[in-house]
Amino acid sequence: DSQSVAAGNTATFTCDFAGIETKENTNIKVMIVNDDLEAYCTYETMRYEATDSKATVYLMGDSIVQTYVDIGYPIQGWGYFLGDYLNDNITVENRATSGWTTDHYLHPDGVYTKENGLYPVGTELLNSKGVKKIVGESNRYKTWESIKSTLKPGDYIMIALGINDAGSGNVPSERYVENIETVYNEASAIGATVILLTPSITAGNWNSTADFRQDYIGRGNLCQAIAAKHNSICLPLGAELIKTYDAMVEEYLSENPDATLVEAKNYVRNYFHLYGASSTNPPPGWDDFGSKVTDDDMHHNFVGSNKVAGVIAKLLRESGSPLGDYVEISE
Repeated sequence: DSQSVAAGNTATFTCDFAGIETKENTNIKVMIVNDDLEAYCTYETMRYEATDSKATVYLMGDSIVQTYVDIGYPIQGWGYFLGDYLNDNITVENRATSGWTTDHYLHPDGVYTKENGLYPVGTELLNSKGVKKIVGESNRYKTWESIKSTLKPGDYIMIALGINDAGSGNVPSERYVENIETVYNEASAIGATVILLTPSITAGNWNSTADFRQDYIGRGNLCQAIAAKHNSICLPLGAELIKTYDAMVEEYLSENPDATLVEAKNYVRNYFHLYGASSTNPPPGWDDFGSKVTDDDMHHNFVGSNKVAGVIAKLLRESGSPLGDYVEISE
């Protein structure tokens, strides 16, 4: 639909979605064009009361997990692909958001830091690069309270958080545990099941003993301890990805006997991450990335995030969790 609106005025659009298959929180793209034909794009989120009786798995995570709709190719999170590894009897609701910590989900009215406590909305802060940042309103439909409002018996919550808690988010270990315990207790009261994942790895910290990586491991250990306390599941994603990366290195060296170990590792980094634009060994489907590829060794590209989703699906199937019964993987 289209409509002309005079400067300073507002307009209301009514859209008929009858006969169109939609899902809760579907993104609707709105294009605004001024007299100079300059276009602006905004995204609105359509929300409605879910009436589907199927089980739902809610994803609570960060930029490694989130679905990218405004940035898109080549970056993507594994939450975008997880539903491809599950059958049609369960729905995936990806509530992961870039930069989020457990505090963002549990304490959405501010940003918590280890040094100064909880900052209220509107506070001016400097980020790690010295750039001024305003603490803004959290995206309310993604918070734990919002998830809890539609949670029903038989649903699942997968929590993949810890990277930002341990890093720029500065959420102390005690508060990290407290936040996850809150989700466990409140989800259990509803009849839903919580599944934890240890933090993912980055290419830069792969096989490294860097302090930041050790903090990843520390948060992973906390996840395993919490899961054990609740007789629940914690998927060892970080450890499994290290095995996957190492196996791909060995496979590459076996298929390319003249290659060096550095070349093999660069291939794996490029396969999973937004890493190495000048690589001479791009994986299949990377020929048209060109200048879009950056030396980002943390976030995943479409190929890598799909692979990570497959690794998670395999772990689910082997975990003994009832959620594993929904997994469908082509061997």
